[in-house]
Amino acid sequence: MSMINTRDIMETINMISGENLDVRTVTMGISLLDCADPDPKRACEKIYDKITTRAARLVPVVEKISSDYGIPIINKRISVTPIAMLLASAPDADPVDYAKALDKAAKAVGVNFIGGFGALEVYDAHFGVGPLIAEQMTARAIELAKAHGIACVALRNNSHWLRAGRYGLTMADAGLMGICFTNTCMNLTAWGTLEPSTGNNPITFAIPREKGSLVMDMAVSQYAYGKLEIMAQEGKMLDTPCGYDADGNPTCDPQKICESGRMMPMAMWKGSALSIMLDLCASMLSAGRTSRMIGLMSDGEKGMSQVFIAIHPAAVVDMKAVEAQMEETIAFLHSLPPIEGSRGVHAPGEGLDRTRAKNRENGIPVTEETWCKILELGRVNG
Repeated sequence: MSMINTRDIMETINMISGENLDVRTVTMGISLLDCADPDPKRACEKIYDKITTRAARLVPVVEKISSDYGIPIINKRISVTPIAMLLASAPDADPVDYAKALDKAAKAVGVNFIGGFGALEVYDAHFGVGPLIAEQMTARAIELAKAHGIACVALRNNSHWLRAGRYGLTMADAGLMGICFTNTCMNLTAWGTLEPSTGNNPITFAIPREKGSLVMDMAVSQYAYGKLEIMAQEGKMLDTPCGYDADGNPTCDPQKICESGRMMPMAMWKGSALSIMLDLCASMLSAGRTSRMIGLMSDGEKGMSQVFIAIHPAAVVDMKAVEAQMEETIAFLHSLPPIEGSRGVHAPGEGLDRTRAKNRENGIPVTEETWCKILELGRVNG
């Protein structure tokens, strides 16, 4: 059963009260496919006319919403069909003329940015509210993947996004495969040292499925930090050493691991290698910070680099055949004899619907210590 931990709650409260909440960007998508024309001059006229007509009220409406709710909306943007697709109808045309038509239209409607995007985009979160911005990036990746078959949206300088699985699951529920990952502060000991030197860098894989999307959400440490925190609050010990205490001794005590900030990587050197590569990939794609630049947990964890990859399998494969093959594999896993004390083999995320239903009926389980902190915060902040 999923439990809320203190760290997630504190992160959320801090993002609302300590950070400046804003909506970073509102994007309007406009298809320009019907503007294609063998005559480049006529094509540019069509582009200008369509954008200025469809987006005429975009900026006034966004500004009114901002005023009504008291939340700044920083950027107004228009996303259009990749211009290369229009140039196919006029192979001798000068792409600069099309760019000038886009620029002229953008100025006419007053947006901050207009572009004919491909399948890779990069954004700066400016240390905003992590989950809200991550949801925007997820939506953008879904939009791009449905247009191009695959999409990658990279984000730098974001705050904690809470659960990675929610973003992959959103993609899967939209019929797409999802791969999302983030770097973190240095809370993991890279293989070969006892010093916190890389992050536990959570990653999620999600797959669409008629019987309920499958999702794997995991950190590359032996235990997720939130799980260690919950076990520490409940006074439980780990089955095997999964981190080090402040003196560098392996320990099964989750409280000592949380205090030292020295978690062990899963699968020893393999987990360490995966952590480092996830960190470097996220920072490279986003031009953002590495775990080393984010610093230690005691420095405060923000400014993460994150990646959202969406893949549209229905664009290239027969989904009915793939679905049947997947169900056969899952049935095979279910048929395997369980070892003593286990519930058998299941695909990741199979029990998610049951957990959600139970939590909706009974409420989300929270440890007593976390609940007391919530009540205290409510008392202090009125």
